[in-house]
Amino acid sequence: MTGAIIWITGDNDSRNSGVLERLRAELAERGGRVEVLHGDLEENLGVHENLDRKIHACAMLARNGVTVLVSSSSMPDREEEGVACMEVEASSIEDAEGMHEFVRKLELRGLVPPPPHDLHPDEEEEIRKRLTQLGYLDED
Repeated sequence: MTGAIIWITGDNDSRNSGVLERLRAELAERGGRVEVLHGDLEENLGVHENLDRKIHACAMLARNGVTVLVSSSSMPDREEEGVACMEVEASSIEDAEGMHEFVRKLELRGLVPPPPHDLHPDEEEEIRKRLTQLGYLDED
């Protein structure tokens, strides 16, 4: 998977923190490498007061396959070359449906792995039969 920078925008910092954590957990559960650039980490890296440094740090992580979640009032106009950036309003992904839709967009863009699925053997057999009928699989 390629990395990306996801800007979680909105004015309510505590709301953004909760959304960041839920999104981080969802992406990590899918096996993605995820970092949240927020609060103490921004201060420790020395990027909390310098937007150019913040963008550069995020881009370095993203180029190495990390999905970086960043809380900000808005996504900056400047992007790093070769790094996928997406913006999402925190309020639009607060509920389960909004989060699911956004993660699906990330998945379709190839920015996060698909969710793990455990199929029941009966379900798998039905899928095999259908794929065989359609000519995608050879009959055994």
